[in-house]
Amino acid sequence: MYENNELSKINYVKKVIDELDLFSNDISLSKMGSDHNISPEQTKEAENTIKKVLHFNKFIFEKIEIVTMSCEKIADILIDQEEINISKELKKIKQYVSNARNHYMKRNDLLKGLR
Repeated sequence: MYENNELSKINYVKKVIDELDLFSNDISLSKMGSDHNISPEQTKEAENTIKKVLHFNKFIFEKIEIVTMSCEKIADILIDQEEINISKELKKIKQYVSNARNHYMKRNDLLKGLR
């Protein structure tokens, strides 16, 4: 039987996985902008929007990279059986994923403006 602290860690891991699943669904269900028709009047506005979208893409990529490195760090620590505050590390990971997901939604809002 798990100690209360171990059960808390397992529950938080499930929350992180749920957040990743939500983000994955957002990505798979979203439009990528390829079906947008841009009129000549929108060209300058569209160009600015595309620059903003690229900025969001960079931010999202950086956050996902941090999540990957954080997970690798946790795995290494657990393998080496070193002391770790797993709850603190998982909270950081969940926050990175939430930030990336929020930026992804803002990115999609910008793409909707190209219609």
